[in-house]
Amino acid sequence: MLLDVSHTISQFVDELPDNLADFKIVVQNAFPNIVDTKLMASTHPFRELMTSTVLFDLMKKLQSEPFSLPG
Repeated sequence: MLLDVSHTISQFVDELPDNLADFKIVVQNAFPNIVDTKLMASTHPFRELMTSTVLFDLMKKLQSEPFSLPG
């Protein structure tokens, strides 16, 4: 995920900062809420319910019982 965030920032936001502190500020400003779906799907309680951490597979799983998408 770090590589994806870094690439997105460098392509669409600004040049990557030279140090970690500045990088954190840029990331927080560009993406105030980041959700690591791979990490979530790999940890309790979701790991018992998910067979894959691939985003497309997660979407399909979340469209079936016992889950429901918000209306």
